[in-house]
Amino acid sequence: MKSQRLYLAVLVLPLAACGGGGGGDPVSPPVQVNQAPSVAVPADQVLVANDAGKAIAFTVSDETPGSVSVTATADDQLLVATGDVTSDGSGRERTLVVTPGEDRAGATVITVTATDSAGLSAQVRFAVTVNPEQRSMQEFARSEFPAGADGAPSLINAVEFLRDAEDDDFADLLL
Repeated sequence: MKSQRLYLAVLVLPLAACGGGGGGDPVSPPVQVNQAPSVAVPADQVLVANDAGKAIAFTVSDETPGSVSVTATADDQLLVATGDVTSDGSGRERTLVVTPGEDRAGATVITVTATDSAGLSAQVRFAVTVNPEQRSMQEFARSEFPAGADGAPSLINAVEFLRDAEDDDFADLLL
């Protein structure tokens, strides 16, 4: 009698592990839990004042990266206003365009926030340094002291700036 019970136990246990052995419920795939998206941006960035803006490539990782929205803000709003940080693209590969304020230089931190369709979000921060615009003295002089509309020299604080006939390219300003 003992051997019959043992035999039944050996048959029943493997069948139970397989879902009963026939005609039972199909095995369901594991339920996937929504995870917060992640964002990867490159290292800290260096920009030049008065440039048109710099496109910075970054990636978004999520189960459905196309449904992830991205926003970005700068800590120093005078250096880089919120409207001057824009994201473009969809899916995994995206760009962020950072345009510093006119005639502004300094450093700030940009915070990029990625939010998925379920409301889960992730943030990443990186530093942006805006260096002053570098112009030659000749460029500066020509832009700041242009000739008048009639071709007459400009008067600035009662000083007249003339162009010498033999010094047509402002070379004397570079000495």
